[in-house]
Amino acid sequence: MAATLEAMIHLRQSNRTENIEQAERALALARSHQGDSIFGFLPQLVTTMQFVDICCTQQKFDPAQSELKMKALQTTLPTLLKGLSWKDDGSFSIPVSSPSTGVMQSMIDGKNIALRFNWLPREDISALACLLSGAAMFHRNATDGQKSEQILREGLRTLDS
Repeated sequence: MAATLEAMIHLRQSNRTENIEQAERALALARSHQGDSIFGFLPQLVTTMQFVDICCTQQKFDPAQSELKMKALQTTLPTLLKGLSWKDDGSFSIPVSSPSTGVMQSMIDGKNIALRFNWLPREDISALACLLSGAAMFHRNATDGQKSEQILREGLRTLDS
């Protein structure tokens, strides 16, 4: 989670090549942990990584890569959104090894300690995915029958409702 947040911070700082490269390095670090069993219980983290990855390619103005990553997102997102660990309010918890106070909470079994994150609900994720998909396809909007505009409108309609 920390590496994913770091990638988001680098992207937020600026769209300079250096910041984008730092964001991609942080994402690579986050992906290096995908073999951990906890990833199966954190579809929110996987989704966040995919969103940040698409944003990196958008910042680099690489339409072909953006489309590939967008298609990968569209393939995995329905499965991730159906995950049993995805709560209606979008919150999720990451287990940590030692107890603490403050933002830490005890897991259901009372033995494990976890760091709780409040995140986006499923409906907002779908809208964000539409908006990123529309942006990723916008470079060929005129030749593709305004498909990206349709996707962007769908994302906005989802947000309005």
